[in-house]
Amino acid sequence: MNKPMDQEPDLEERLSGSTQNQTNSSMSLTDFFKYFAVYGSANVIFYTPLMTAIELASRMEPEELAKSRGIGAVIGFLTGAAYVMSRKQWARAFGASLGSSELKKTIVDTVTGVAAMLPYALILKYAVGASEEEMYTALALGIAVGAGTGRPYGKFLGVCEKVCGLPPLLDK
Repeated sequence: MNKPMDQEPDLEERLSGSTQNQTNSSMSLTDFFKYFAVYGSANVIFYTPLMTAIELASRMEPEELAKSRGIGAVIGFLTGAAYVMSRKQWARAFGASLGSSELKKTIVDTVTGVAAMLPYALILKYAVGASEEEMYTALALGIAVGAGTGRPYGKFLGVCEKVCGLPPLLDK
């Protein structure tokens, strides 16, 4: 059975091999790609439909929308594991773990969601050439979605961790 993620070495520690107990904490290349694939895929599966709806609501042109979702899917996949590492750091900062209250878990996931969505939304909208009005609309809706979906996404990550045999962070 997997140990809770808050008792596991950090992904970055495992990658660098800088933990005290090298034998138990080193991560194989296969494990690294498993984390990367699971969290990247979870990000794309969860957020692509939501971000598409936001961009439709912000009245983006169809060409901009297609380009944005293509770039967004790639960025989402590539940053999925980084999101989880950030989530783990926020969980530590707030003292949250598997046994924490739902409120504490919600705070962690909301903060992580908003912190991740701000730069993502701005950079992506700029990259696809969205107008200033489209950028402001998408940014406002993106922040609202980051805050509103933080906890649901956290629970979704918990399911993905369980199904894929990864150690849980906040949800069993």
